[in-house]
Formats: sequence, C-alpha cells, structure tokens
Amino acid sequence: MAEEKGTFELPLNGKLITGEDPATIGNNFQTLKNFRYTNTYPKPVGGMTKINTTALTTYLKPRAGHHFKKTYPTAENHVLVQANNTAETAAQVLQNTTAIPSAGDFSGTALWTDSSGAGNAKFSDAPDGNVAYCNGVDACIWSGTEGRIAKFINFDPNETFKKDYSAIMQNALTDTNNIATLTRCASPADANTLALYHLDDNLNDAVGPGNHNLTAVGGAALSATKYKFGIKSLYLDGVGDWCTAADHADFYDSDGRWTKDFWVYVPSAGQINAIYTLYSQATTADPATDWMRIYLSAPNASSARSVHLSIVAASSEVVLVSTSGPGMIAADTWAHIEVGSADIGGGLYGYYIFINGYLYQAISDAQAPANYNSLVFIGAFHDGKDTTLPFKGYIDEIRLSNITRHTSYFTPQVTAYSGVQTNFYIAATRPLKGFKIYMGSTVNTTAAVMSVFHNVNSVWTAVTTLSDGTATTGGTKSLGQTGWVTFDSTVATSDIKIIDGLMLYWYWVAVSGCDDALTVYQTTVDMPFQLIKDLWDGELRNTIGFYIYDNGTYNDYTVNVFENSYNTANDATFLTVGALTATTDFIVAGYLEHITGLLVNIMGGTYNATANTILDVQYSSNGITWTSVTGLQDGTSVNGISFSKSGFITWDAVAPINEFTRTISSEVPLYYYKLVFSANLSGTIKLYYVAGIPSPLDMKNYHYSFLAKDRLWLLRENTARCSNIYTADVWNGADSKTYPFGDKTKLTGGCTLYSTLGSNIYSTLLFFKQDAMFGMTGIAPIDFTKYEINITDGLVAPNTLQTCMTLIGGQSRMVATWQGTKGYYMFDNRSPIPIHDDIKNFFDPRASDTINVAMIHKSYSFIDEENWELHWKFASGSSTTLNREFVFDLIRGKWSEIERPSAKKLQVGFKVVDTNGNSYTYGTIDTGYMLRLEYGQTFDTTAITSTFKTADIALHKGSVTKVTGVRQLKLIAEAKTSTTNNININHYVDTDSTASDTFTLSPLRSGKRLINAKKSLDGKAHGIFHSFKLDLTTSDETEGFKPMFLTGYYDFIREDY
Repeated sequence: MAEEKGTFELPLNGKLITGEDPATIGNNFQTLKNFRYTNTYPKPVGGMTKINTTALTTYLKPRAGHHFKKTYPTAENHVLVQANNTAETAAQVLQNTTAIPSAGDFSGTALWTDSSGAGNAKFSDAPDGNVAYCNGVDACIWSGTEGRIAKFINFDPNETFKKDYSAIMQNALTDTNNIATLTRCASPADANTLALYHLDDNLNDAVGPGNHNLTAVGGAALSATKYKFGIKSLYLDGVGDWCTAADHADFYDSDGRWTKDFWVYVPSAGQINAIYTLYSQATTADPATDWMRIYLSAPNASSARSVHLSIVAASSEVVLVSTSGPGMIAADTWAHIEVGSADIGGGLYGYYIFINGYLYQAISDAQAPANYNSLVFIGAFHDGKDTTLPFKGYIDEIRLSNITRHTSYFTPQVTAYSGVQTNFYIAATRPLKGFKIYMGSTVNTTAAVMSVFHNVNSVWTAVTTLSDGTATTGGTKSLGQTGWVTFDSTVATSDIKIIDGLMLYWYWVAVSGCDDALTVYQTTVDMPFQLIKDLWDGELRNTIGFYIYDNGTYNDYTVNVFENSYNTANDATFLTVGALTATTDFIVAGYLEHITGLLVNIMGGTYNATANTILDVQYSSNGITWTSVTGLQDGTSVNGISFSKSGFITWDAVAPINEFTRTISSEVPLYYYKLVFSANLSGTIKLYYVAGIPSPLDMKNYHYSFLAKDRLWLLRENTARCSNIYTADVWNGADSKTYPFGDKTKLTGGCTLYSTLGSNIYSTLLFFKQDAMFGMTGIAPIDFTKYEINITDGLVAPNTLQTCMTLIGGQSRMVATWQGTKGYYMFDNRSPIPIHDDIKNFFDPRASDTINVAMIHKSYSFIDEENWELHWKFASGSSTTLNREFVFDLIRGKWSEIERPSAKKLQVGFKVVDTNGNSYTYGTIDTGYMLRLEYGQTFDTTAITSTFKTADIALHKGSVTKVTGVRQLKLIAEAKTSTTNNININHYVDTDSTASDTFTLSPLRSGKRLINAKKSLDGKAHGIFHSFKLDLTTSDETEGFKPMFLTGYYDFIREDY
C-alpha cells in the first residue's frame, strides 16, 4: 500500500477534562496548568507577590480571610485573617491595615483569640459598618477603629440640665447647626456642704474655715494603698484608730434635714469585728444616754455588711434604719454610702440609706437627733462616755451637709467633691476601650483632668490605664485638642445600663477644672473585637400573667394591665391595687422571656402616698423560691415612695442559667417577677399598664454568618437567626426571629442571591445543609417564607459558598456556587446545576486523586472578579492541606488548574478593594505570608511553568484503526523578549507515560510578535493515539507562555487489525 501523508491542526480553544479518558475527550486538554482561557487560545496566569515581607509567626496558617472596609464614621481599611498555629489547635484574628494593594506587614497585636474548641472561621460584612466573625464557638462583631457613637449627653448630676447631642456627634459636619457646646457644672462643694474631707494630703476640712479639721487618734493615718479619689484615703486599723472633729453648730441635725455620705472600702483580709462604726456623736454624760451613729454590721467579721442608722434617746433606741438582702456592702470594693434625713411634715422625719445611689431602706419617725455636744467621731462609736467598735478599712471623700441630698435613686459623684466640672455620657452598643473626641474651635486652655467611669455591677467604676489624648501642655489641659482617650478594654467588665429608657453601655466622662462652653463636633468610639451582644429593641413586652397576692389568694388582673390605655368608665382597663400589706402581700408579673425591667403606668392622681415605701423585685432562682434582684432602680419612686409616679423599674439582668420559669395558680410556666413593698400601699393606686424590658440573649456558638436584607444572619445547629434591620446589636423582638430548617442536622451555610423578574429585582435567601438546600423569600420576619429546594447534595464545605456574576450562555446573571459531597454546583434561583462533570474524578471515591474525605469540609473557594474566575482549593488524595487549585471560567464554563510551588499552595483567597473601587485578589500560604495574586512575573520568586497536554488523538481522520507516525510539529505562539528558557515539547504515543520524542523550541523572535516554530521528527514513533505536552517556564516575562496554534504532518503507516 502506498504510504499516505496527512496534516493535523489541534485547536487550542478546548477545555480541560480530567473526568474522562484522554482518548475520548476530543479537541480538549487532559492537562491545563497555569493557563486561563480566552475565546481562541489559553494564556498564562499572572504571578503572586508578598504583601507582608515579615512572616507571621506562632499563628502563621490563615484559614479564613476578609477585607473589611468602611467609610462611616471614618474611612478605614482592614484585611483580616483567622490565623492558626502550626498544629491548628489555636487561632487568632490578625489585621493588616496597609493601603490596598500596597505591601505592608500585619499588626503585631491580635484583634481576637479564639476560644477553645473553635473551628475554621467565617467572616462576613454586617450592618451599620461592622464585620462579623463566627468559628463555631465565638460569634464576634467589630466596628473597626472608629465606630458610631450611640449617645452623647452633656448633663449635670444634680439634674439642672441634660443636653442630648447624639445626632451632632454621629456626623462629621462642622457648621453651626452641628456643633455641641458643653455646659459646665458648678462645684458640688456647695453652700450646703458644711464639712468636706478629701483625705489626700491632710485631714483638713476642704470647705470650712478650719474649725472642722479632723484630728487623728491612735494610728489613724492617710494611706496610698487604697483610695477612691485623689492620691490617698484614711486608713483605720480597727483597734484604736479613729478621727475626731470639734463640736460645732454646723453639726446641728435636730431640724431633721441633713446628709452624711462616705466612700468606704472594707478589706476581706484580717477582719476582727462584726460591727464597724463610720460616724457618731453624742451628748456627753455619765452614764451615756443620747447618741446617733452610722455603722456597718455583719453576722461575723468576714461577711458582707449591712448599713444602719441608730438614734438613741434617754438610753432607748428610738430610730433604727437597717439595710438587708441586696443592700449589703461587699468586701474588697469601694462603696458609696449616703445616710440622710428629711422633714416630711406632720411632725415626722424620713430617714434614708443609700448604697451606690440605690435606696435600700427608708422609714419615718417623729424622733429627730438631739443637739449633741461631744466630739464628732469618724471611724468609732462614742456614746457620750466610751469609745468602742472602731472601723477597719479605708474611708474617702467624707461630706457632711445640712440638707436632704436625696430621697430616691441618684448617681453618686464619680469624682471628688471639688471645683467646676464638665460631665457627659458616652454610650455605645458594645463595651469600649476608648473614644475619640473631635474638638471644635473652642478648646480648653485651663488645667483640667479627665476621669472616665463605666458601669460594673451597677456601680460607676473608673476605667484603668486611662490615657487622655485630648490633653495639651504636657497632658495637663484635658479637652485642649482633638484626640483619642484610651483605656484598658472594658469588654470583660462593663455591664449594660438603662438610662432614659435606653439599654446601652454607658460611660461617664468627668472633666474637672476645665473652661465652660467648649465645642465638640464629632465623637467616635473604639469597640474592641468582641462577642456579639444583644440589646433591647425598644419595644416593651406584653405581660402574660399579672396577679395580686392579697390575703393568701392570687387574683388575676392580666387583662387589666395588658394595654397602654384606660377608660375610667371601664374597670376592665385598669385595676385598683388596694392597700397591700407590707412584705406579705405582693404583685407578680409573668413573661415569656427573661426580663430586666418593667414599665409601670399609674393613673394620674392615684399614686401611692405611703411614706418610705421601698420596692424589692424578686425572681425565681430555682422554680420555687424567690431571690432579690441586684442593681434595682425604681423610676416610680419620689421622695422614697415607690409607685408615686409612672416610670421604669430596672435591675441587673439575671443570667438565664440562674433563672427559671414557674407557675402561678396553675397557669402556664412563665418568668415571673415578684414586687414586694416595705410599707402598706395606699388603697387608691390605679394601675393600667405594666410591660417588660427583655434581658439580653446569649449570642454564642454560632458557626456561620452572612449579610442579607440589611440584617446579619447567624447559623447555629439547624437554625438561622436574623438581627433587627440595620443593626448587628439587637436580636430580640418582632423584628428578629429564629428559623429552624428541616431535621436536627446542622446548617452549613447561607447567602443571598439577587435575581430579576421582568423589571423587578428581588433577593432570595439560601440556606444549606450537607444534603439539603432551602430558600426563603420575603421582606421582613413578618412575611419571610421558607421552602425546600429539591436537591440530594448540599453544601459540605462552608467556605466554598460564593455568589458571583456569570456570563455563561451569553447572559449576565447572579449565581451561587458551592462544593457538595458529590460535586460542585451553580444555582441561579431556578435549579441547582452541576458544573463538575469535566472534573468529576475528584468526586469519585474510586479515583486516586479524589477529594480527601477527612478534609472535604475544609475546602475553600474565592472569586477573582477581574478575571471572571472561581477558584476552588481542595485536598486531593491523602493530602492534609489544600494541595489542588482548580479554576472555573465564569464566562466560558471551563475548568483549568493552577499549580503553585509545593511550599506556596494557597489555603485561603479573598477579594480586596482599593479606595477607587478597583478589586484585587489576595491569598495566603502556610509559611505566614499573604500575597497579591495575578501580580508579578513569578509565584513569589519561583518561576511559573505553564503546561498543556492535548487529548490522545487519532490523527488519521479520527480512526482508531489507523497507525500513524508524526513527521513534523509546528507551533505558533506569542514571541517572548526576555526569557532564556525554551519551550519543552513531549510527544506521547498510544497513551505511554514516557515521551517518544522530546525536543525544545525557542520562544524568542527578534522584531516579531509571534513565533512560527517547526520541528521535524523521524516519524518512527508509530501509534494510533498521539498527544503533545508543551510547557514553558518564565520568571522575567510580563506574560509567559501564549500558544495559539499547534499543527503538524504525519505519515499513515498501516491499518491496525
């Protein structure tokens, strides 16, 4: 038979197919590495270049990454990674604030350290300029360096003014309508202050002419060991130490209008007496018959101490006021004690004891103190003859006044009683570690000192390690310039507080000695990276059960207080409480949720008038017995009379694990709260509305988050919970809801997908399990509707779930993509589409390169927007790292592979955006580096090898019965200008793994755009199937190997029978 010759032309516009035998894939590639597609030929991928030149250490293996950027209240840029240690047993969140896409190192200070048991994390954007972070144990939130302030209120503690500048402080405008002018308060050492002892440098009276100075007795001395204000306090050893002041007309208390207040600190160590005296004075006599004393007592020396006022006349105790229960002084902490008296008319005097501003006891009596003539004793009891029961501990800031300072809850002074002072509240939705004050044109020029306090166990407590960046002149003139005020993080210590009906984290800023009328135009806050908090949504909760326990019977009045309105002609719209007997009769209110406060509305003109009526609120600590709450603030109290006006009653939230439901009169179990009064109520009180303030929810153990419909969504077990709209800090009420999906198997991820229907744009929420997929439509919780999407394979690797644009089929559409157990999928709001068919071998458990089942849930995907590509990282075979990187072309629907150096395999990738809106792609590797992808001529100094291998092709008319031999190969490719490397070409025959022909071609052609390179072969390598593998390694070319055409000549050798 005459020998036949033929030509072949192998198109290079095919696709990579690894899921079929190379002899069956036609004009496609069995290998395509480090190339990306065009419509006609493959072109090389770009390199990658380090962002951080200093490697991460200890925590060097990122497992999640996110670019967090914001423009309000200030522009910020943070690249965040969850970085694991080498053994992947611990992780931290680290940040890099280098401008995108410039090179720069990570911060040396971690934003967050994962709790024990945490897994690979998920970052997501969150409402109101936040970023969320979930790792299966911790559910965190962060606002960046400068977050939005919630409240800014300039106020006077004595309530002469209160100016809410919150709206001004939330913007950066500086016009006259957006400038806050701070009003200064007068000195708290007012004309009614008869004696004031700062106890810093001496025992002198700070306001008197000197005749009230204290005299030390025994070893009484000033100490710098403990102090509330200033630099020292008075220390007494409990044996023979006390102080005295000479009697004076200023100490006359017989008119019944006086107040004595102190700060005290009782150490737990070395206590020797059960009774400690703070203040006493008597009539000098033998035997002693008349005296007054204020003292602390406890069952034993080491117990918490109650506070007492005792007045003795003619050797008989005629007045005794005592606190108990929550009204106790704990050891090893500063407490403010105020004891006062008021002339309440009718020949009666009211006596009040406050601890940290809370009224814990009040009584009325016709007896007033006598006009005593002995020395005034501080720290010991003097009965007119003998001195006993000395105090052991520290006393600071003693003030003696000739008026009744308070009769209901107040906020104790957080600084010493001296000089002028500017006060303002800063409130935030989460605890702080600092704030920034932007000063206007009027700044302070006078020596002034700033103090900052936060709420700890219902006590205003000074922050620690305060640094005032607003101070000028060597730090002596606070509010002298724009600057940061920083302090140790208060995340672990701050408690929420309700002020003006707003549940927030409040900070009291007091600046002593500054000028008046300073101007501020903006304030921002630094809320550290921390666990997500839940704040009250502002909507009161309906009372589900409301009973009055009277004479041994529970009477149900739920319907009477259910709505916030009344009709005097309809007694079903209100209730008359009646003259409840003190301590034995009470009110109980029940709710479906844990409650931390009540709103009580009372019909005008029907208020309680019983003097010294103190409220105690109790909860069920075991489902049976009642326990008093702490931090009670009774907003219905006036002059020590509870229920004397409408108002809020609030208390410290009880940990959910410590509070239990119970039943009343065999009704359904509810969280009940018992209201008990210290005195009989007036019989005319008409209540018409009682409602609850919910306690914060526990927001832990969420493993996934995403932003959708202006809400943050958190996944835990088989449930998804949405935040209230526009916030990531409110998770209760009608605008937040938890949705269960299917059985108890865990949700693995979620996203939102935008679609168009006609001219309308709408979004669908998607939720996944490993073997299921669900959709949700609607605008808000009131109309959210769930449905199941028919699918047998769900999302197994949470960090592969991506949404992106695709042009497959020539139509632009938004799709969701993800890796399941059995394949890789795309969804466009119609039906899931498998896109893994060309690489299905990786999902075939029989294949040697199948996904490592032990690592299948750790796969990672990211989108390269600039190149319209989806990158999929997974562990193949027995690898325990993500060693394979396949790329899906979102325009052409084709896969390719990127093969990076073995020590530089990407484990994470994510999009970043510069200030102009240009997007880039960053990736991380396990040697502690983050890199910019598609940038540079090398894979981080390692040359890039671009390789393709054709299918095993039957050259002679596609016939598998014709044996042929290749005589010549011709390559047309883009000419290179710099590389010294040659193009390597291997010719394989009949699927042999060893090349039959191996040769090289030069990619250089001076003055030419293309090379037209030919290589003659001897044609002796005979076979039916032929394949060609070409590669070029470059490290100095802007673009590497760019093959365009591959053709050749062959000889027909014989028929194969």
